[in-house]
Amino acid sequence: MNRRQRRQRRSGGGADFLELDVDAQLERLEAQVAAVRAATYEAILGGAVDSAGGDPLDAVATLNGHYEVCSEQVGAQPTDERIKQLDGVGAALQTLVRLAKAHANVRDVDEQLEHGDVAAAASAVAEAGTMLAEAGSASARVLGALHTQLVRARAAVRAEAERMADAMLRIDCASAVRAVEVVFSVGAGFDGAPFDSAATLSDMFFALRELGLARARADALADALAQGWLLPLLHQPHVRVHVARSALGATLSIDTLARADARRPELVSEEIEQLATRWRVVLEFVRDAVFADCADDHADVVDHVARRMWARVRPAVHAELLPRLVPAELDALDAACVAPLHVIEDAWALLLPPEALGLRAAARALLQTFVASRRRDLLAAVAAVVAAGGSNTAEVGGHGPVIDVLAAAGDGKKGKQAHGKGKAGSATDDALHFLRCAVSEQAQTLVDSARQTLSLSSGDGGRTAALYFHAVRDAFALYACSMAAAGTEARRVFVAFNDCMYFAHHLSALGLRLRDKWPPALRASATFVDLLALF
Repeated sequence: MNRRQRRQRRSGGGADFLELDVDAQLERLEAQVAAVRAATYEAILGGAVDSAGGDPLDAVATLNGHYEVCSEQVGAQPTDERIKQLDGVGAALQTLVRLAKAHANVRDVDEQLEHGDVAAAASAVAEAGTMLAEAGSASARVLGALHTQLVRARAAVRAEAERMADAMLRIDCASAVRAVEVVFSVGAGFDGAPFDSAATLSDMFFALRELGLARARADALADALAQGWLLPLLHQPHVRVHVARSALGATLSIDTLARADARRPELVSEEIEQLATRWRVVLEFVRDAVFADCADDHADVVDHVARRMWARVRPAVHAELLPRLVPAELDALDAACVAPLHVIEDAWALLLPPEALGLRAAARALLQTFVASRRRDLLAAVAAVVAAGGSNTAEVGGHGPVIDVLAAAGDGKKGKQAHGKGKAGSATDDALHFLRCAVSEQAQTLVDSARQTLSLSSGDGGRTAALYFHAVRDAFALYACSMAAAGTEARRVFVAFNDCMYFAHHLSALGLRLRDKWPPALRASATFVDLLALF
């Protein structure tokens, strides 16, 4: 970026100044500062040059040379009075430097705009604002006049920068075919007069940044691309996106008249590949067309556009894409099912690193949500079973006579056959057998739910399996608390005894059966044996 070259001429001030002694130099310097101050004030208030027909900035540069010579003399022959006098001259000179630079910057803006150098004009306005803010010791009248001139100059630069932005970036989301058109340069001003050299996209973005307008333009661009391209493609990834390029510019378009019934009910991995391909076209257009040849110079603006687009797309990705990848059936939970998300990360890597997307963390969080949901479902089922009560029993166990204390007590309710559920003597169990007896249906439901939940931990990560493990422990603890209120009726006591023996049998063997299927972090310490004391 070529900023306007500042004049930095310095002069020794002539032989007559060098021949003076240090005290005479200080007096001469004070008189010169007063004269240049008057000339600078006159130039600012009258919008012209100083009384000698020169530029205040040139006169100030000459004073800087005198000041350096005088400083060397004072340093060689220092006294308190001389040092104090020199400091006062230096402070006054610094104020004059700032006023003269601010005045020169403001005065040059019109000429810069006429030549199409909007970047230099914006830089001049920004620098003038800084200089004006630091010239607080100047006359209030002068500061007010210069501030008014600066406001007018800034308004002119802003109008030109926004005109160029509108000409270089045209977004059409109203017609049947949405389009973003990028023009790489603008070669004429408001009145159609040609510039000496065309203003480029880099010039336009630099001017907007200097004026503090780049963020608003970036937000508008990001929102338009997210709403007009990225989100529709998420819903209909089969829709084609077109990019047309020429030496003068580029155009991104998408057909908005796609058939609604063309959308498939499930977004499978092939469709995700298609979505990533379409998104990559849009993101490449942002990098290679919108920020053509200036992405490195304006990396912060590019990053802001990318993060803004992702912020607009992320809620839909989490709500619509992730649930399609992570199965709703808890029995089918598998971390490998989120692997297609890496394809999305690769597409966005054109503008953002994978960690900025947070897709993997979101997928893990979704899995954890499913696990937490399973835990809540299990505990809710236990609470419902406890609340339901009832006197029905189920036959469980291996060989031997059926011990159904409720039926034997003559209450007229026959125990239900367990249909093989919970039988320790089945072919899938080990050599440990549980005697055939009748237990409450609530106890059998709890054991079945516990075994089903623990089966989900097979192959999962240690954290997921641990959540399932503790959910089962909590379920048994909850049921144990409810058994204290089972009553003292004889038949209920016998059923409760069978339930306790049934629980003890499964708790002593449950961890042993699943140990080989658990991840190493859980396998080393997970057990249910300590829960035997509850029953």
